[in-house]
Amino acid sequence: MDRYQVYVLNNTLSTKLQSGCRDLCDYHVNLCLEAESEFYTSVERHALTDHVRKQEFN
Repeated sequence: MDRYQVYVLNNTLSTKLQSGCRDLCDYHVNLCLEAESEFYTSVERHALTDHVRKQEFN
């Protein structure tokens, strides 16, 4: 998985969270966590996590 695929996955994650699709959300969160460990710095990881949390509670 390259950075472009991770980017697409993150966009999919955001869309699914906004639509309230919980099962798909959990699935995509897990994929993102696996992918981001390879491609994101710790700062980017925190930003992604914060973004996911904000989407979940809005």
